[in-house]
Amino acid sequence: MPGIIELRKALADKMNSCYDCAIQPDSEITITSGATEAIFTTIQAFIKSGDEVITIEPAYDSYVPSVLLAGGKIKSVQLRAPDYKIDWQAIRLTISDRTKMIILNSPHNPSGQILNYRDLK
Repeated sequence: MPGIIELRKALADKMNSCYDCAIQPDSEITITSGATEAIFTTIQAFIKSGDEVITIEPAYDSYVPSVLLAGGKIKSVQLRAPDYKIDWQAIRLTISDRTKMIILNSPHNPSGQILNYRDLK
């Protein structure tokens, strides 16, 4: 189920050589059939009833149903035209003691906004 070991070993070797890390192919790499499956599986693994997940709207269409299926609650922060930058103050105000996850992706889907160094920091 985690994917064929030869592929996981090749990915671990690549990561280890490019980033000087020690990724273990047997325990730290899982192959999925696509990003949507990986996102769904991650949400199902970490989100439980009552947990809050912050999404950046507009958001990829699989986030909300995946969170709701896990019993979580969506808290959204809206991107604003024309630059579609993330309002980090709005994120700070949205975080609560129930926040378990913030879903970010870059480039953002569907706006295409790319997170910069300051955003990542």
